[in-house]
Parts: sequence; structure tokens; C-alpha cells
Amino acid sequence: PSYLCPESSYNFPFQEIVDLGWTNVRKVWLDGCFLTGTIPDNIADVWPHLQSLDLYNNNMEGSIPSSLAKLDFVKLQLQDNNFSGVVPP
Repeated sequence: PSYLCPESSYNFPFQEIVDLGWTNVRKVWLDGCFLTGTIPDNIADVWPHLQSLDLYNNNMEGSIPSSLAKLDFVKLQLQDNNFSGVVPP
């Protein structure tokens, strides 16, 4: 028999990670972690030093916030989610 849990049993809101209060975050690599929810509009204010955001292959949705343009990214991976809109220049 298979003991794998259904994908939905692991869903975890990305907002809870953002709300931890960490302000000196530079890299967030959470690909394939069954994350849900949206990228918060204020992400650039909460994590002003963020240079690498890797959220691909999750269950996230919503529009891509324009505040991402404030950040100086080295790496940004958002594919394989249900985001709408475009990455701001």
C-alpha cells in the first residue's frame, strides 16, 4: 500500500512565513513545498533585502504584486503556480 498523503494535506499559507517577522531575509527558496495563498503586496517592505525568491511548483495564486519591482533580484522563480499578471519591470 501507498502511505503518501494527499497533496492537500500539506498546504501551508505563504503569508505565515512572511509574517514571522524576519527582516533581513535575502533568499527564500521554497519550491515544491505545497505553499498556498498569494505573494503579499507589501513583500518589499517586509523583506527589503530580498534578492532571491524561488516559489515555483507550489499551489499559490493571485496577481504578482508590483512591489516586486522595488527589489534587486538575482533570482526570481514563480512558474508552476496559478499567478496572474506580469512580473513588474
